[in-house]
Amino acid sequence: MLKKYNVRRLKNESFLDSLLNICIKYISANLCAYKNSGYLELFPIHIKDRIIIYVTRILKGFHDDDLLETLLHENLINIDLSGSTISDRTLKSLATYCPNLKKIVMSRARYLFSEQVLISTIPTFTNLNNFQLNNCKEVTDEFLRELALKCPNLDLLDLSGCKQITDESASSLDTLKLTKLNVSNTSITDQFLAKLGLSPVSNYIEDINLSQCNITTNGLRNLRWDKLKYVGFEGCWIDDLEFLNSKKQLKFIQWTISK
Repeated sequence: MLKKYNVRRLKNESFLDSLLNICIKYISANLCAYKNSGYLELFPIHIKDRIIIYVTRILKGFHDDDLLETLLHENLINIDLSGSTISDRTLKSLATYCPNLKKIVMSRARYLFSEQVLISTIPTFTNLNNFQLNNCKEVTDEFLRELALKCPNLDLLDLSGCKQITDESASSLDTLKLTKLNVSNTSITDQFLAKLGLSPVSNYIEDINLSQCNITTNGLRNLRWDKLKYVGFEGCWIDDLEFLNSKKQLKFIQWTISK
């Protein structure tokens, strides 16, 4: 009897879970219909979280700040707004309603915010350990300086495609304990790598992506290869890797040969 009960219980739980998924999909696809109903604010936070995930992963993101704001809450720890339209209000809403965020991802998005608002909001997330913002002209050396100063727990930093990141940003990383750094397709040069190699943060970095940057073999020599495990420098002018012969820590290198 106990086995039959457990099987029946599992079937019921599976049915309820499937029913919940159907409801999540329907509500997410018709969010605009609930915009002024007052219902969204009443949903339990775990339902709000699932709606946010479904909209960003399946429905190509949020494009209405009013709708997103009704789903935000102080217990939210991770948010991925990839594909969304991100405005000044979006960033201010995150800072107001989600002060405990640890992970923020904003890639392939439509950026409508200013550098000033970016600087005044993102660094307020003092628990942040994972920040990814790609191909954004509002990301500057000044922003990175503020981010590193006020978010000391950062472990992963991805600013790939942010062209305003230059060699000056290297010194901003000194106080961090990053293990993963992606500055591919930015405006860094060998000078950035020279500073990075002498920085305390180089004791922690295991994964670094420098692809599509104006760096050379001389710049790469400055890195802490005894610490690195994953390195990407695809599309860079690298003509000699002899110095890597004794680097046993490396597990993966992404590299293209320049002719």
